[in-house]
Amino acid sequence: MLFLVIAAVLITGTLSVDPTVFAQNNDKADKNDNNPFKQLWDAIADLQAQIDNLVQTPGPPGPPGNDGADGLPGADGMNGIDGQDGTNGIDGQDVQTHANQGMG
Repeated sequence: MLFLVIAAVLITGTLSVDPTVFAQNNDKADKNDNNPFKQLWDAIADLQAQIDNLVQTPGPPGPPGNDGADGLPGADGMNGIDGQDGTNGIDGQDVQTHANQGMG
């Protein structure tokens, strides 16, 4: 367990240290392309430059999507104003119903 803690600290410390710490007072380290720390930091700098230079170019619009589902029914509206009275119909004839047969 102690070994894992020490390894984690060393790896974390190595990745978080400024690369100039390894090359202080040593011009050969900056010029040596075989230096693994220089290679790592060069790769990181290259990736960061690529990220910084990204240009977002929108592509062509896609096809229209499907219609959405119907929404919930809305509340009933208010009643409208009453219309005008219609014309009177023709006079009909009286009809005797069962209710008034034989009464009278």
